[in-house]
Amino acid sequence: MLDEALVKKDIAKSEFEIAEDLLREQLIEVQEQLKSHRSKLIVVLEGLDRFAVRMVLNRLQQWFDPRYISIRVFQIKTSKKDLKGPFFQRFWRAMPANGTIGVYHRAWYSNVVLGQLDDGSELKLDHRIRVINQYEKVLYDDGAYILKFWLHQPKETLKKELKSADKDPEKYWWVSKKDDAMLKNYPEIVKISEKVISGTNTIEAPWVILDSTKERYRDLVIGNKLLESIRSIIQKEQEKGNRSQDSIITQETGPYIHGVTENVLDKVDLDQKLEKKEYKKELTSVLGELSKISGKAHRNGISQVYVFEGWDSAGKGGCIRRLVLGFDPFLYRVYPIAAPSDYENQFHYLWRFWTRIPPRGFVSIFDRSWYGRVLVERVEGFAKPHEWQRAYNEINTFESQLIEDGIVLHKYWLHVSKDEQLRRFKEREETPYKNFKITDDDYRNRSKWNEYKDAIQEMVMNTSTPEAPWNIIAANDKRFARIEVIKTAIKRTRNFLER
Repeated sequence: MLDEALVKKDIAKSEFEIAEDLLREQLIEVQEQLKSHRSKLIVVLEGLDRFAVRMVLNRLQQWFDPRYISIRVFQIKTSKKDLKGPFFQRFWRAMPANGTIGVYHRAWYSNVVLGQLDDGSELKLDHRIRVINQYEKVLYDDGAYILKFWLHQPKETLKKELKSADKDPEKYWWVSKKDDAMLKNYPEIVKISEKVISGTNTIEAPWVILDSTKERYRDLVIGNKLLESIRSIIQKEQEKGNRSQDSIITQETGPYIHGVTENVLDKVDLDQKLEKKEYKKELTSVLGELSKISGKAHRNGISQVYVFEGWDSAGKGGCIRRLVLGFDPFLYRVYPIAAPSDYENQFHYLWRFWTRIPPRGFVSIFDRSWYGRVLVERVEGFAKPHEWQRAYNEINTFESQLIEDGIVLHKYWLHVSKDEQLRRFKEREETPYKNFKITDDDYRNRSKWNEYKDAIQEMVMNTSTPEAPWNIIAANDKRFARIEVIKTAIKRTRNFLER
C-alpha cells in the first residue's frame, strides 16, 4: 500500500514557485475566514521520514499566519511508565481552539505503531485502532475536521538520510536511537503502519499517503489538501447556520435508552439514618481505612477520580470535605465545576475535564462534572438533542479510557426527596453563613424536578457500566450519606488494587 504512493518525478522548480505564490495567498485568505467559525482543523503528520516532516512543518509556518496555527511535536511514549497521565490526555491538552489549525507530529499514531513492536498482539493492535477511531469520531462530531498525512520513503532512502545526518550539524540533533530502531525494524513497521492506516482511514478522518522524497510535489499536495479542507469547513459551517440541527444525531448513541420506565431513584431507601454518636465512631474508623488504602494506591502509581453529582442541596460539599480527610493534602485537588467560560467553550466539552485528570498516584475530585452535558445542558436547552444524545457514548468511551489506563473511577449521585430539598432551601435562607448557597436558580431548577428526574434516570441507565458503575447514595440523612460515600470509595479502591 505505502509503496504505491511513490512517484517517479518531482514538480519542476519554476512550476512550483508559481503554484506556491497563489497557494499562499489562498491559504491566508481561508485561514482568516476560518477564525469566525466554531470548527477547527486538525492536521496529523506521520511517517518514518522525520526530515521531510520537519520541512513540511516549516513550510506550513511560512504559508499560514503563525498566530492561528499551533504545531506540536510529541515525544514517543509507548508504555505507561513513560506517561504521567492517560495516553490521550496530552493530545487533549494540545487541542487547538475553535477557528484555528492544530498540527500534530508523532502523536497517537507513532506511539501505537512503535508500541506494537514491543507487543505484537493482534488483539491489542485492533483495540488500539478502535480507540483511535473513537477519539477522532468524538472530535469530528464536535466540529473538528481531521486530515491525516503519511509521508512514506523507501528503506534505502531512509538509510542514506540517517547516515548523512551523522555528518550534518543541522540534522544531527534531529536523530535519535528510535530512528535507528525504525530502520532496523523497517519491514515490520511498514506492515504495522499499513494495518493502522487501513483501520483508521475513515470518512471523518481520511488518510493521504505521499512520497516524502519528492519535496515540491509533496508540499503542493499537502497545501492544496489543506486549502480544500478549510474551504469545505467554511461551506459546511455556513450551511449548518442556515438549517436546524435539533433533530440530527451525528453519531451512533451506543446503548442510549430514551424514556426509561424503570425508576432507579424511587428504589432508593431515603429513610436510612445514622445517629450522631455512631456517625462519629464510624467516621474515625473509615477515614483511617481510607488513609491506608489511598496511601497504597499512591505508592503503586494508581490515580483516582471522584465524580460527585446530585440534587441541589444534596450535600455534595459536605461529603467531599469528609472524604478528603482520608487523603494526604498534597495528593488531591477538588474542582468545583460551573458553566464553561468563553475560553472553555472554544473546545470540546470534555476538554476541561481531560486537562484535569490527575498524574499517576494522585486524586482529582469533581464537584459536578462532564455529566452536566446530559443533565443541566439537556434540561435547560444549552445542548441540542443530537449533542446530549451522543454524549452518553462519548462519556462511556472517555471513562473506559481512564479505567484502561489504571485510574480508579468513583461516581456518586446523592439523592434526596423533594420535601427534604425544600427544607434545606429554607434552612439556607434562614442561616446567615449559608445564605450564599441559595439562589434563584435553585428554585428555578426545582420547578423542573420531573424533567431533571427523567434526565437523571436516563443518565444512570446509559452510563452505569460494569467498569464504571453509579453509586446512588441515600442523602436525606447527611451523616449516613458521608459514611456510605467513604465506604464505597474504600471498597472500590481495594478491589482495584487487588486486581
